[in-house]
Amino acid sequence: MTYERVHTISDFYDCPREGIADYQGRAHRFKCQWDSVADDWTRTFALTPIDETTLRLATEQWELWRAWERSFHAGRVPQSSHPGFGGKDARYDELEQLIAARLRDLEPLDVLLVADFRAVEGQQQHDRVAREFEVEWRSR
Repeated sequence: MTYERVHTISDFYDCPREGIADYQGRAHRFKCQWDSVADDWTRTFALTPIDETTLRLATEQWELWRAWERSFHAGRVPQSSHPGFGGKDARYDELEQLIAARLRDLEPLDVLLVADFRAVEGQQQHDRVAREFEVEWRSR
């Protein structure tokens, strides 16, 4: 197995839980499964193939968030300006709706996979700014 690119992260708790990453060289939405009995995340992820347009929209939204993140950690903007709160960045909100509409009717793969995420080597870590990741997918 080989590590592949994580394009975006839309949910992070201990590790990426949702976003877009390559699987077998093609972009997929990944979403961690929740175990309601254990009341905790599992180690398995559902993957859904996406098209290039969806990837482009999600990457644009990710770059807007990354720009905000750098500004926030540099002390230039308050946490209340976070674009994910809605009503803070019109383009971010528009992209949220466009991406959700594109993902709504897509079917995930028939198999759940286990993810091994790692930070991309050689990154300069700036004060609390999220690192870029890559992922290795494997069968359960």
